[in-house]
Amino acid sequence: MQQQHPNRRYFSDDKNIKFLLQASNDKQQQSHVQHRLLWGWLCHHASTRLLLSPNETTTAAPSSVTQNPSVHLQLNAPSQQQQQATASETTSSSSTSISATNQNDNTLPHQPANKTIQVLKYIHTNGTVYQALNTPPDKFQAFLKYLGVHVPIPTNNNIQKEHPFQHYQVNATQELRDEWRALWKQERLLTDRTELLAVYPSDQKRNTLNHDNKSKDRLSDKSIPKRGGFSDHLYLYTERLLAILRDEYTLHKQAHHSNEESWLLSWLQQHYERTQQLRQLSTMSNTTEQLGELKRFLEWFRIQFPYYYDRCASCGASYKEDSATQESDPLQASFLGYIHPSSNELSGKASRTELYHCHVCRQFTRFPRYNSARHVVEARQGRCGEYSVLLFTVLRALGQEARWVVDWADHVWAEIRLQGRWIHLDPCEAAVDENAIYQGWGKQQTYILAFYAPPRGFTTSDYPLIQDITNEYTTDAWSVIQKRRDESEAEVRQAIQEATEKLKEQLTSQSYLIEHV
Repeated sequence: MQQQHPNRRYFSDDKNIKFLLQASNDKQQQSHVQHRLLWGWLCHHASTRLLLSPNETTTAAPSSVTQNPSVHLQLNAPSQQQQQATASETTSSSSTSISATNQNDNTLPHQPANKTIQVLKYIHTNGTVYQALNTPPDKFQAFLKYLGVHVPIPTNNNIQKEHPFQHYQVNATQELRDEWRALWKQERLLTDRTELLAVYPSDQKRNTLNHDNKSKDRLSDKSIPKRGGFSDHLYLYTERLLAILRDEYTLHKQAHHSNEESWLLSWLQQHYERTQQLRQLSTMSNTTEQLGELKRFLEWFRIQFPYYYDRCASCGASYKEDSATQESDPLQASFLGYIHPSSNELSGKASRTELYHCHVCRQFTRFPRYNSARHVVEARQGRCGEYSVLLFTVLRALGQEARWVVDWADHVWAEIRLQGRWIHLDPCEAAVDENAIYQGWGKQQTYILAFYAPPRGFTTSDYPLIQDITNEYTTDAWSVIQKRRDESEAEVRQAIQEATEKLKEQLTSQSYLIEHV
């Protein structure tokens, strides 16, 4: 297969960035890679379920932190290295959930546990508090302007404008996360990644340990996985699969009341003239014919559902596509950060919304990360997180065996079972059976897991519900892959086994998710 330089995917891993920059002597192409760095933290932010704590309280910032009540823009702006730091963010179906990835789109280059957080804080004259995490002051000010909050800008004796924001650095404690979650739900928080607000299973275990044991020595109990590690994200992706099935059930139930077979299937039949051929894929004896049919479908899919970067909803300008910005700093792009979804966006199961400030007309654009297939179809706006789930759901509506595949290195796609094997399908690249494509982008794969659920009408499965398929998407030796992982092979195997058992229990207790309506 022809090796492809990445034209759409982006990397938050420093080694991958250096690889791409060194791979080209062309300054323009290097600039494009730098722009892809910015989009790296956005492209994969739509597929893991990160739950908010049920007991959300607001606490004051610790008095021990260093504060500066009035900070100049250049002094406050997080460094490029800090801006590059990202965490996996994916989406969920709960109005009280937050996705962190990268988001699904869906990535897992994790933020170090001891990474300090840059906090900007503004207290309005009426006492209302607003905060921004790891955000430059000018972007925080734009966020406040979007909210309609007037911020008086003081000047010093040198007539140099300053920002009237408190600025301090903190380590993210449980108390601070609770404060940030409260501000988030009140729509008064801007953050560079929602991973900071996530409540992982390891957090809950650690909190339980704190309540049950007063000894601080027990806080380092090795039985508790590290925060944001493999076990945490495996659990969240499993929850995400269940959310996909719940959304699928809702669509089938709506169709049943309308005497339709499936809302998605009806939509597809109205818009894609070869839907019947897709339904008959399994009856085709010729593999070439099957792959050709899938290729035609994905080419059509990619046109129908274009990849969203940052296009302004008012004037249509795109910072990424504007040739005048190609040589500029990608960290100054139109992306401001993540904000809480509106009530309308929550109806589409959006777990977070990206906010953009157009560099041309200076208007604001919201990009809700929908988790409802119907909302994605109607909005026709998304990235690999939205489109991989939509493709997975469409394949199931067509009666095909399908899997949802999550790459811990910033991507998600689907697979279909034909001719006794699983075939790779990437809706963003219109790629069919091209397992080596990601290695051709320079990725160093760590974890790639496939998530499966029986087709509707079946209560048993002939295939693993969760399977580690990393070695099917890279030619790297297994020993090399293991060295990249933070967990041992035994720990990974045990975590997958436990997650599989929990998934089985959920499918059994919520059998309506895979039964006919």
